Amino acid sequence: MSATASPSEIVAHTADFAELNPTAAADATVPLERLHQVNVTITAELGRARLPLRDILRLGPGAVVELDRDVSQPIDLRVNGVLVARGEVVVVQDRFAVRIVELIQPSLADVS
Repeated sequence: MSATASPSEIVAHTADFAELNPTAAADATVPLERLHQVNVTITAELGRARLPLRDILRLGPGAVVELDRDVSQPIDLRVNGVLVARGEVVVVQDRFAVRIVELIQPSLADVS
């Protein structure tokens, strides 16, 4: 079929798939060691702010953006965007770090 085919020339049909066997998939185990070298992105979120674009355009050196979180509240720790823990900011050898104080069980909706 050419790339300039008109809609009347396109023929569509349903795909035939083999029936899935859920018990076979459940029985298959993948060793977790295969995942140990997978890199993920970890983000520490102090808080959020919602500002009109005109206020953002006015930001410059020395500007302060107030966040929605109180200083006493723990920060969120996210793995690939999914909330997995909460913690407190600490300093380790002149670098910021997070001491985990609470683990969060991600829901299936968060992971997808």
